[in-house]
Amino acid sequence: MESEIIFVGLGDFGCRILSKIEQQNHNIASFCYLSNNANDFPKFTTGEKLEIVLNIGGKLSPAHIRGIVLSQLEALSSKFKTSKLVIIISSADGDLGSALLPYLSNICSNNNVKCLSILSMPFSFEKQKHFNAGLTLRHSKQYSDGIILINKDEIFNAFPQIPIVQAYDFVDDKIAFSISSLLGPNDYGDINLHNLFEITERNNFSVLSIGESKNASNNSDIAIKGALKMLSKTVNPSSADRVLLFLNSGKQLSTSDVASSINSVRGLIGKKLSHFTHGYKTSDSIQTTAIVLSSGFQSTIFDDYDPLSTLLAGKEIDDDLECNLDIDIGIDTISEA
Repeated sequence: MESEIIFVGLGDFGCRILSKIEQQNHNIASFCYLSNNANDFPKFTTGEKLEIVLNIGGKLSPAHIRGIVLSQLEALSSKFKTSKLVIIISSADGDLGSALLPYLSNICSNNNVKCLSILSMPFSFEKQKHFNAGLTLRHSKQYSDGIILINKDEIFNAFPQIPIVQAYDFVDDKIAFSISSLLGPNDYGDINLHNLFEITERNNFSVLSIGESKNASNNSDIAIKGALKMLSKTVNPSSADRVLLFLNSGKQLSTSDVASSINSVRGLIGKKLSHFTHGYKTSDSIQTTAIVLSSGFQSTIFDDYDPLSTLLAGKEIDDDLECNLDIDIGIDTISEA
């Protein structure tokens, strides 16, 4: 029996995050890890591992990578075609992410399979990666049914005291925990995969923001303020029209805490909201984590990463994905005497 929902971890980042989600959420049946480096795969998984073989040599363009791996993705493509929903987790700037995320989402689009892309954007100081990330974002938006953006800059800024040797794994944990929480199940509310997909929509972006507090009092207020601050650094919050709010807190979480959190979100985002869903989960932890997924954004701080898209503004003659094939067509090369 084919799985109706497939989660794909693409490249180093995607595999790391999906591995953590697999450990945290046991309601997901089908996982696929896709990378050109076997070290990216988790040692223990119930999912499929697909190692992509690339030519050894210089840096490959996204089009060249697509040409190399076409035949290697036939089995995965067949699985996509018999599914109802594919969720792909990837960095926007990695070699595999830039090459294959738009390609995989295009397969879904061509076969009327829903595709949700979860994309981590490069740091602001990684200038050399911005253009590739911008292209990935544009093509993914073209073929995906929804895109969730993760602003790693702001997640790092929200937790400045973490030692550098622990920082990357710490941030991965926060991202994986947030995604897993939005997939459900939870103690209360309608936070689940259906609602997650419902608020994301084609031609607009969604943004994942996280806040945290270990304060003995006003935990939820502090966490919510942190999440909304992160959102404000990425988009104009008042442009949002759909929101999921999730609180993970200690057993001291009260109804007034939840109500205050909801009012804080509504107060920042305004009256445009057409959909607002909230939920929570309690544990023995003294820590409160607020997770806000907002949707409906046409513009983000990442627009400048793809200046050509801004300049051409939809006037591109051919915006299809390029694919360079390594085929010997039997034409001899002319060498100098």
